Amino acid sequence: MAVTSFATEADNRKFGLDVETWVKEGLVDQIGVAWFAYYTSGLGKFTGDNHYYAKITEGTDVKFFPFYIGWKIESAEQLIRGVRRDYREGADGIAVWDPEQFRGWRKGTHSYWPLLSKLGHRNLVEDGSLLFVPHATPLTRLGENHYSRWYPNTGF
Repeated sequence: MAVTSFATEADNRKFGLDVETWVKEGLVDQIGVAWFAYYTSGLGKFTGDNHYYAKITEGTDVKFFPFYIGWKIESAEQLIRGVRRDYREGADGIAVWDPEQFRGWRKGTHSYWPLLSKLGHRNLVEDGSLLFVPHATPLTRLGENHYSRWYPNTGF
């Protein structure tokens, strides 16, 4: 069974989630850590307490996955930094809420789905080789045809 819990031990207790017992009794297989729940201490910090989750799942088969929200991911660099931190702090992977794969980075126009699909490769996350800048030169003229941001025959 997969569950979603709050960012911190205190938030879980406040809202009646006994995550530690679920883990000890083998009632869950996976925990998604949702830092973005309203009225919790995780809101606005963009991360949960990975150390707490690593501690309570240590020596068990239970895995935990910090959440990322697709429309709050601002750049590839920010995402890689966060995922690298999560792995270093014991996360088994990540979960993505609302990946919106057809929208681009908030600070650009690149699709981030190809990057999201590779974040399970810890060695590539750690060494930074998933980050690359594609090089492209926009076509502005071919023969007598001049190109702009407008599709052919749409005006201007």
